[in-house]
Amino acid sequence: MNTSFFWKTPMTAFSVACACMSLASTLHVQVQVKFEKQGLKAAKKLGTISGLDKKTGRFDLILHPKQNPQSAAMTLLELPSVMKVSGSGVHVPTLLNLQSRSYLQKELAKYPTDGPVKNPSQEDEKGPDYLRALQYFTDRRAYPYDRINWSAYQKADQLASKMPAASWMTAGQHQNFGGNGHIHPLTVDPLSGQWSLVGPHNLNIPYTTYYGVPPLTGRVNAVAFDTTNAGTFYIGGAEGGVWKTTDSGNTWTCLSNSWPTETVDSLAVDPANTNILFAAIGDVPGGIFFPGGIMKSTDGGNTWAPVGQAQFGDQPMSTVLIDPDNTSRIIAASGYYKGIFVSTDGGTTWTNTLNDSNNAFYDLSIGIPNTQGVRDLYAVDSNSVWLSTDMGTTWNKVNSGFSSAKSVAASATNPSAVYVLDSNNQTVSKSVDNGSTFSNVTGNLGNVANWNQAWYDYYIRCGNLNGQDDLFVGLISVAESPTGGNSWTDIGLTETSTAPTHNDAHACMINPANPNQALFGNDGGVYLANRVSGTTWSWSPLNNGGLCLTMFYDGRWSQNNLSSMIGGSQDNATPVATGDVNNWGNVAGGDGGGVAIDKDNENIQYATIYNFSIYNTTNDWGSENYISPNTGGDNLPFVTPIFGDPQHGNFLYGCTNYLYRYDSNTGNWASHLGGQALTSGYLVNTVGISPSNDQILYTGSDSGDLFMSTNQGASWTRINNASLPNRSITSISVNPNNPDDILVGLSGTGTGHLYECTNTAAASPVFASVSGSSNTALPNVSLNCIERDPLDPVNTLYVGTDIGVFASNNAGSTWYNATIPLGLPAVQVTAMQMTPYRGLNISTYGRGMWRIFVNTTNVIAATGFGVIDGKLASGNLASLAADDGNDLVLAPGFFGAKGYRDTVSATFAMPSGQTVTGINVQVKATAQPKAPIHVFVLNPTTNQYISLGTVTSGQDGSVAITGNLSQYINQSGNVTVAVQVAYPKPTIQSIQNTLIDRINLSVTSY
Repeated sequence: MNTSFFWKTPMTAFSVACACMSLASTLHVQVQVKFEKQGLKAAKKLGTISGLDKKTGRFDLILHPKQNPQSAAMTLLELPSVMKVSGSGVHVPTLLNLQSRSYLQKELAKYPTDGPVKNPSQEDEKGPDYLRALQYFTDRRAYPYDRINWSAYQKADQLASKMPAASWMTAGQHQNFGGNGHIHPLTVDPLSGQWSLVGPHNLNIPYTTYYGVPPLTGRVNAVAFDTTNAGTFYIGGAEGGVWKTTDSGNTWTCLSNSWPTETVDSLAVDPANTNILFAAIGDVPGGIFFPGGIMKSTDGGNTWAPVGQAQFGDQPMSTVLIDPDNTSRIIAASGYYKGIFVSTDGGTTWTNTLNDSNNAFYDLSIGIPNTQGVRDLYAVDSNSVWLSTDMGTTWNKVNSGFSSAKSVAASATNPSAVYVLDSNNQTVSKSVDNGSTFSNVTGNLGNVANWNQAWYDYYIRCGNLNGQDDLFVGLISVAESPTGGNSWTDIGLTETSTAPTHNDAHACMINPANPNQALFGNDGGVYLANRVSGTTWSWSPLNNGGLCLTMFYDGRWSQNNLSSMIGGSQDNATPVATGDVNNWGNVAGGDGGGVAIDKDNENIQYATIYNFSIYNTTNDWGSENYISPNTGGDNLPFVTPIFGDPQHGNFLYGCTNYLYRYDSNTGNWASHLGGQALTSGYLVNTVGISPSNDQILYTGSDSGDLFMSTNQGASWTRINNASLPNRSITSISVNPNNPDDILVGLSGTGTGHLYECTNTAAASPVFASVSGSSNTALPNVSLNCIERDPLDPVNTLYVGTDIGVFASNNAGSTWYNATIPLGLPAVQVTAMQMTPYRGLNISTYGRGMWRIFVNTTNVIAATGFGVIDGKLASGNLASLAADDGNDLVLAPGFFGAKGYRDTVSATFAMPSGQTVTGINVQVKATAQPKAPIHVFVLNPTTNQYISLGTVTSGQDGSVAITGNLSQYINQSGNVTVAVQVAYPKPTIQSIQNTLIDRINLSVTSY
């Protein structure tokens, strides 16, 4: 029997004939038409190709005799260009299908397209929200292929670890940026010299339904009790790393800041020694397959080391368990079709004991001992239940009657019983004969639970409550059956107006010492629940105390206020700080998206929800207004891109497959600017607006289309060509001094990720890679955002990628790692903005918002001067500022037995109304021959000059004033410094005048 499927990708249309053939050695393969060479090359290693159709990219593959059809299919489906593989003996797991752009588009076509959301509080969880979020992530990283090249991410992590670290100045100390002798005009936070987490902290809810009670944080995939130390818990963020609390969630510490990835699926604490714990790295529910593996700690999470790399390498892992009777035995399941692995020596070595490529293994569960003291171990893939009676050494498939078995729970009271959650069939099944046969115990669960996203939010867990199996099922809410099934109660109540907890359940652990207490993880964070009575629970969110897992799609920051910022987040609406970064508000609803802040008035801000739903405020979210235009039949984005105009604060640009412009002065939208669709795919991703010429606009799309307008969008010219690789365009940065000079950021893999065109007005613009090379090249992963340093917009560049921040001080020829070396975890960076107070701000997908202070110093010129020794030959000290062309010349002055010296002092007025936290003296001087220059500061109370240190003439030099700064500021608010040029012995015949080009005081203040 033949079945035909037909669907469209953003590139072209494909027709796929999927036949059930009698030859087990025949595979039917389809690759993308324009990229079939990659798939053909791999296929030829597996067998003989026949019937190649160059129009559809479809061919038959007759496998070599020793090739297993399923293994061959899995090998091909890991290639970015392979869209579909079918044939006898081949089962394509749902999870692998979800990695395919064409499959996601086909699945989403089954759902009706909703329009903009006018009332956020009336949203529901009936749509495929996370499926659309996954499509948003996948489309831009896979294009122009069908699948993301996940293998590139491991290589990118390896490259980043070898890159030179960005070496920025700390307050009062110049350092070479990259070691090439160029003194970079940057400083970092003088208190730490590192990135600092800004928030969200104490994040409020926009409304109760689906969000529960505050505070919120972000998605938690794993929870674990320390069974020895009460009040010590661990949690694993989906892309937020491992965190620990020792005071029942009042305060949290992140344990994984130095890891190459922050995705966590499962945690296991050794019951015999709770200092030993294992973390399974991956985000299998989220479909994000960054490099994975298993991490182990032997000191309570303070330090970690990867284990099992020789056996499962960087494969995403879904579950890790510890044998409670022999804690040296560790069992781990691969979430990516590589099997189940067992270690008998505490994780040092591993054996693949169930190498079955039919499916990903989603879950494992260990039963209670039987009368012989033997525990059963269960595993589930999509359609099968597996049983091991020797704790993973051997396995038997005991049942294959499931459609999408996602989670398994061994009974807590019966050693022969086990429960399975099937997301496709929407059933809970129970076996009392070790999985051989099952009965349906779903009962009324369908009436109290929402199964709409059961491929994403799912679990079943079992506790012992008064001698009966106490079942917990996590879907959009959490349901409990204290009698082992059939009768269920919604205990999470997340779809009610009095919801105590956030929706979309991902993790549950019943306290081993107390069946009436459990930890739960969901899209909103981690919750501790205590049973009040029966199936009534009291929920406590543990989402404060420094815990920050917010997954931002976008972020923007005020031009004037350090404590004003906004970001759209995954399933946690739009967090906003309105003057207090320790207490965040939340606006709009749903999944947030693009955001904006008026450049002139921070009280005017914009937030979005999916489907081009746009809200604004004119009073800093004291109230909000729905302002979306009529988008007709446009392609509607899940994450709505919006962009403020750097010249006109009243203009806001928004993207579908067309470009829109909103004028806040009139409240009107200009729709479909130029009357032209600006993508051959689905969506315009980004808009570049010239800061110097308000007529010049650029747009970049998910299908690599780059358009330019010279008349504010009235007409458009497509300017991308063969010199710009065909990848999704994520970001455009326009040179503030030249509107025809742009940087273009690219997603995907297999090419450079930052390109520059210095003349977009040319008849045929030329794009050149500024992605660096070798160990100083940008890693081969998605580049998501670009920022230029306002003090040096051509040479000093910053980019945010899927694995962190990288910086260049030579226009992209060389790149430096500004992530882990400067205290930022290796996480997706989704937006970046430099603000006038010299903060480089970023939003991340999994670790909230961060900031590093970049050249925070306010450079102050002297208001007066005095000559202590020697004499002033010429010049005016009061005019000296950074490289202003004015020089101060000191003539040879005092001679004594110890040599020659010239000394000059200068007075600087401190900024009023600010708290000064750092003072730095900068000197640039030349002397022939070269001489040391001593720097002093006056203590006005003692009238004594205190030595600060020495710099060398002929170089820029800088020293810090340290200690209690107030002792150096006189009653008039002034600071006096002196610089002294000294030679060790009289050399009057060879001494020439000393030229001082700069004596600045730079002040760091907040």
